[in-house]
Amino acid sequence: MKYSHFFTLGTHRGISWAEVLEVFKLEAESTQRLDSFLLASLKNTAQLDLLFNRLAGAVKMGEIISVASEASEVAKIIVRYLEQEKFNPKAVVINVHHSKLSPRDIRMRVKEQFGGGLKFLGDMKKPSYNSATTAKALRKEGIELLIFGDAEHIYIGRTLYVQDISLWSALDYEKPHRDMKIGMLPSKLARIMLNLAGLKPDDGFWDPFCGLGTLLMQGQFLDLYSYGSDIDVNTLRMARENVEWLLKRGYVKRLKFRVFKYDIRKDPMSNKILRDIAGRGKFNAIVTEGYLGKPRTKPFSTKRQVLAQWVQVRPLYKVFLRHVSYLIDPGARVVFVVPRYRLKGSNGWYAPKLEINFKRWKPVRFNTGPLIWQHSDSIVARELVVVEKRG
Repeated sequence: MKYSHFFTLGTHRGISWAEVLEVFKLEAESTQRLDSFLLASLKNTAQLDLLFNRLAGAVKMGEIISVASEASEVAKIIVRYLEQEKFNPKAVVINVHHSKLSPRDIRMRVKEQFGGGLKFLGDMKKPSYNSATTAKALRKEGIELLIFGDAEHIYIGRTLYVQDISLWSALDYEKPHRDMKIGMLPSKLARIMLNLAGLKPDDGFWDPFCGLGTLLMQGQFLDLYSYGSDIDVNTLRMARENVEWLLKRGYVKRLKFRVFKYDIRKDPMSNKILRDIAGRGKFNAIVTEGYLGKPRTKPFSTKRQVLAQWVQVRPLYKVFLRHVSYLIDPGARVVFVVPRYRLKGSNGWYAPKLEINFKRWKPVRFNTGPLIWQHSDSIVARELVVVEKRG
């Protein structure tokens, strides 16, 4: 088979696809995306569980067990697989995501051909992306089989790993400090940003707009030295308490972080802490979400209003890119967020132009489309920019 494994991508599929490519060291051309599914051929299958657990954008990962060309073959393939494996799963989830196939029909055919003893979980009428049902089946020594494809191929896959949705919910909603005015960078997006920075365990990164410390928290899960700064000492206190909460909850075994006061508009070489950390080569990347503008409850009416806000935001990005270039070596990446604004009465987005010195910075392209994080009711969306310092 051309592909050995699959990933079920989350809501933000372009970003999730890019994250898989970076973590698993793949090229976009060697993968194929079919709606919410991503097909890949993985030559090295060691430590797949550890690599999957690094991801935030993919909710499931599994192995391709067969490929069918006709709908009539699917039930036979599933039964043959269950028989060859010589196990009797206590629970089976058959999730059908293919227009040619009926979930109810597939289940009935499998049950008839396999015989009794199969307990099915999940919805029989429609496909489900619910990771909780999959996790329940796996806990009960069961399996999930996913059926998806295109006009020519029907892929049958078995789920191996599923995302811990309760953990991600706790990280966003149960941490000690949350404040919409300071900013609410989603934990999943923070993890994706760190992964796109190409960091490995024991590397270090700096978040110069650390706010409540979401990126610093995610750095602990990836075993990264995490440095954060902000202009407000009270915000830094809350960031510190959020990171320390991870240890109290038992989510991590140790902490590797430091927060300090700093204004990005000032020369970084004037700050002793920055000089010291950079001098020891601890900034392997800069990862941050800066100021996106004043919070809004309604879309902008005109592009002129957007540009009026962008005039206030743009200078901070320009000085940010200039100053961080002094602190990292050639080849190191900078991952940051720029805003995109929804216009009233329009389903489209307006993205003001950000000037980047391409003599100093090389764009990192994943060829998965724009790296946009947005929801249907978003007023301000986030676009990820990934650049690499030139030599």
